[in-house]
Amino acid sequence: MTAFSKPTPIGTNYANVGVGSAVVQLVTPSQNLHGLVIRTCYLNAVSGVMGVQLFADTAAPSAFGDPTKRLIFLANPIPTFGIHYPIYVPPGQGLWAVASGPNASINMTYDLLTAPLV
Repeated sequence: MTAFSKPTPIGTNYANVGVGSAVVQLVTPSQNLHGLVIRTCYLNAVSGVMGVQLFADTAAPSAFGDPTKRLIFLANPIPTFGIHYPIYVPPGQGLWAVASGPNASINMTYDLLTAPLV
């Protein structure tokens, strides 16, 4: 019998959205009261787009490549890049995505925690 590692569950919440050069808010800081866990996340870039970025911070990034915000995941073209392990985002931080051009997307599942992670 083959032993498998513990699988990562899919999240209760999801964001499947198109992303372009305008910043897209996925989770507000005020929604994230006790922390959140990103369970699955795929960033999809297309030809001609430098990349797609996922930020976690207390305020939105100003644009693609904003060096003043926490960049937690970056996908360069093409095709799709995925996170292969859960990521904990502390309370009070929101999630935003932005691409360097049009027609990119993010597909993400996550759980908002109901009690602080200890």
